[in-house]
Amino acid sequence: MGSQDINDVLLDLQLPFSNLEYSKRYKEIEDFYNDNKTKIKRAYGHSLASHLLNTVNNNNKYMQKHTKVRLYNSPITYMTKLKSNVEDYSNDADVISILDPYAKRFKGSWNPYKAHFTYEKH
Repeated sequence: MGSQDINDVLLDLQLPFSNLEYSKRYKEIEDFYNDNKTKIKRAYGHSLASHLLNTVNNNNKYMQKHTKVRLYNSPITYMTKLKSNVEDYSNDADVISILDPYAKRFKGSWNPYKAHFTYEKH
């Protein structure tokens, strides 16, 4: 999913304040998951979508019990909670996820743009 328009950029600016539950993107992810939860065994998110997915997971007991969640290059910090069903990965050179204290770090491109989009192998 990632940032697609100006509303996503505004949502990016809200990340430090954790107001994601009130966003349109959060509601879209939550509704999609709830409509399909018996079919979804794994959920993946990258960048903004990973932060949103993690927030949905934190608010959904069914998801925590029945779905493996994997985050890539997520803009999370120590203030963010990760449940036990979450795996968190980040490229060493990714500036978006540089403050993520939980990520399993992996080596990739040192080009910041390429580093942010390196996650296919994990």
